[in-house]
Amino acid sequence: MNQHSLWAVTGAAGYLGSYVVEELLTRGTSVLAVDDVSTGRQEYLTPHLGKSGFTFAKQDMRDAAAMAAL
Repeated sequence: MNQHSLWAVTGAAGYLGSYVVEELLTRGTSVLAVDDVSTGRQEYLTPHLGKSGFTFAKQDMRDAAAMAAL
């Protein structure tokens, strides 16, 4: 995997999404984690806050205008 790539993970605060985020970061990939935390848990992402290459956007991916702004 190219370490200069950026992956967007939707549902990132969910059980599976949080593991995908962790694996991608371990591989040196930059991650944009998107979740409105309506069913997920923000604490799943807490260990990654402040890490280089990690960005968390707390928003609903169904909001097209908000997603376009990312």
